[in-house]
Amino acid sequence: MGDSTTASVCTEICGDGRVMNIASGYCDDSNTVNGDGCSSSCGVETYWTCTSGSSSTASVCSDTCGDGRVVAPISGYCDDGNSVSSDGCSSSCSVETGWTCTLGDSSTASVCTEVCGDGKVYTPTAGY
Repeated sequence: MGDSTTASVCTEICGDGRVMNIASGYCDDSNTVNGDGCSSSCGVETYWTCTSGSSSTASVCSDTCGDGRVVAPISGYCDDGNSVSSDGCSSSCSVETGWTCTLGDSSTASVCTEVCGDGKVYTPTAGY
């Protein structure tokens, strides 16, 4: 608490969903739970990307696409470690038509293979 000669010192309240001082590596997703991208101490967790948030909007975190790690397994998501489309896993980390991909995990990239027997032939220049 400040007085007439000393300024007050304010600190962020972690977990309230409000970001008052946008700093690199800081997030606030309205909770203090680890494993959802924004840690219990409001730091961006490894392999995640978070929006900065604002004084009225909480940070939103998502799995970092293209790093070859899947930390938030959801249907239709893949991460083969690159940002190239037409290899089964698109540049936005979604499974492409005519392909199937293993999900991968926090240490293993997704592996995509062309679906055999679907009557479709993929060519790099024309697609399906």
